Amino acid sequence: MIYSDHSPFWDQGYLALCNIEDWTNYGTNNPFVHSTGDTIGAGFNDLAFCTEAIKAEIAALALLAVPTGTGIDELTKNQSGVAGLTIQPTIGNALFTISFTAQSGNGENLAIHDVTGRVVKNIPVRSSGVGNVLSVKWNGTDNSGKELPNGIYFVRHDDGVSLQTAKLILMR
Repeated sequence: MIYSDHSPFWDQGYLALCNIEDWTNYGTNNPFVHSTGDTIGAGFNDLAFCTEAIKAEIAALALLAVPTGTGIDELTKNQSGVAGLTIQPTIGNALFTISFTAQSGNGENLAIHDVTGRVVKNIPVRSSGVGNVLSVKWNGTDNSGKELPNGIYFVRHDDGVSLQTAKLILMR
């Protein structure tokens, strides 16, 4: 069996992805594979498709990734046992809908954190009755209204009764 550039990672026990246009004919339909002739036009022909495939892989990897040393506890902590924080979509380019159930009636604290744990956006939420589902929109900007860069962000909801954290990926 012929393997590609990902096989050294497999050999060391790491997971690895391999994108090949046609696995069954690998190396036979592209005589330039793994040579200096393996270039655009000889090795592959659709740069736009390759770009979108790579974006999808990066997004999938980011969703599966577990940051370390960020100050953000990615696990949802919900002492009250109620339905948690939800984000739609979890991967997006401009507008996210963040929904949660009010638990205390004493006010809601909703903040967006970057992967270092720094708060980049505080989202004001009007308090409502306990048990009400609240939804807010976030457009990928920081507290000053500036567009944030692509990346992984954490939404944290704290109402004094429960603390919930959810991950989203901003891709413009």
